[in-house]
Amino acid sequence: DLHSFPTRRSSDLPTEIGPVAGWLVCISGPDKGKDYRILAGRNLIGRSSTNKYQVNLSDMNISRTEAVASIAYDDRHNEFIFGAGSYGNLLPFVDGEPCMNQLPISAYSRIEIGETTMLFVPFCGAQFTWKSDSEKDKNGSQSG
Repeated sequence: DLHSFPTRRSSDLPTEIGPVAGWLVCISGPDKGKDYRILAGRNLIGRSSTNKYQVNLSDMNISRTEAVASIAYDDRHNEFIFGAGSYGNLLPFVDGEPCMNQLPISAYSRIEIGETTMLFVPFCGAQFTWKSDSEKDKNGSQSG
């Protein structure tokens, strides 16, 4: 179970730190080459000088006021979900299509926000989850 891992609070981040579930890798834009850990639960995407977002971009097209989007790893259903923020007029794109609400994402989904393009790389999935063997047996499968 993801919640059995030791966690710690950081004054720089809005949520607890836990085991990695995946990554976003910036392939173009001001943060090209950077990677961002995606943890279980909701990971906010935005721009802030105080690191209040798990995915903290430096793209000047992204507002500093509110998160522009989020990526969540749902460990119960073993899936990743991208969600557009409800603030501002910056429209994110997933695999070339505009995203107004939320939708599932998969390995190498391309996420575009402002001048930034990122690829999603999952760690958890059909081949691996952080669930314990007893949970796998109880649920009847590895994936949930």
